[in-house]
Amino acid sequence: MRDALLPRLDAPYAIYGHSLGALLAFGLAHALRDSGAPAPEHLFLAAYPAPHLHNPVGDIAGLPEAEFIEGLKRLRGIPEQVLADSELLNVFLPSLRAEIALLNSYVREGRAPLAVPATILGGTHDHVVAAAEIDAWRQHFAGAVDVREIDGGHYFVKDAPRSVVDVVLARLALAQPA
Repeated sequence: MRDALLPRLDAPYAIYGHSLGALLAFGLAHALRDSGAPAPEHLFLAAYPAPHLHNPVGDIAGLPEAEFIEGLKRLRGIPEQVLADSELLNVFLPSLRAEIALLNSYVREGRAPLAVPATILGGTHDHVVAAAEIDAWRQHFAGAVDVREIDGGHYFVKDAPRSVVDVVLARLALAQPA
């Protein structure tokens, strides 16, 4: 992913990641820094505990299908219509297992903090990630960190998309030169 982005980083940019995407965005920011690429203007990480903490999904990737599906149901992110449709499940289960296996393989060892301004978003009613786990991201940044709560659950980006867009636009407006 980093190599595909490098030629396109000649203009200011920001990175947003939600849930597993937050961990991927954080890893991408580190990979870009390590390669000497221009840093993002801002990093937005949402609905995932700080990387030195636990994996909120658990190690369900290798479970038998019925137990794996029960684990997915606990996350409340997959519509019931999909979970009830065996054909759709057959299409999506392999990639979901791969995503969760990737999540479980993440090395949670210390890296130098990122010197990038960051906004960390958490849902007010998130059943997966606690507010303290969102706040714990602060230690991974040398730049300014703004922790915000958005009204909604773990998938608050679906519950309150306007609130998320407003936070992103406000932070990006602050990054613009006067």
